[in-house]
This record gives sequence, structure tokens and C-alpha cells, in this order.
Amino acid sequence: MAEKEKETVQTTKEEFDNWTSYDDWLIQNYDKYAIFNLENKDGKVFIEYCAKDDFAALKEQLSNNK
Repeated sequence: MAEKEKETVQTTKEEFDNWTSYDDWLIQNYDKYAIFNLENKDGKVFIEYCAKDDFAALKEQLSNNK
């Protein structure tokens, strides 16, 4: 019997003009999303996130892709 392939976790990217905008978003969404990549470039904040329920599967998926 073939092993069922695991579904790829969907991630979302977001860009904020400044840290205050990011902080406002984070306060509103902290209970829903897990942020796993955050970059600050030229004063802008870039994040990549997924649903908190999917974070464990995403970590496994990323570690398998190494």
C-alpha cells in the first residue's frame, strides 16, 4: 500500500511599511498565526507565516527539504 503524501502547508507573505504597522498586525493576529520568517530591509518589515495549527507540520516539511 502506498503511503499517503502529506499535504504541503500553505504560507503567506506580508509586507509592512514600519515596525508599528507590523506590531498592530501582530497584536490582532497573534492567536491565529505563527511567524517563521521575519526580515527588516530599508525600514520595511517582511514576514512569512502560517496558521498556528499548521506550524508543527511546516517545521517538519522545512526540515525534510534540507
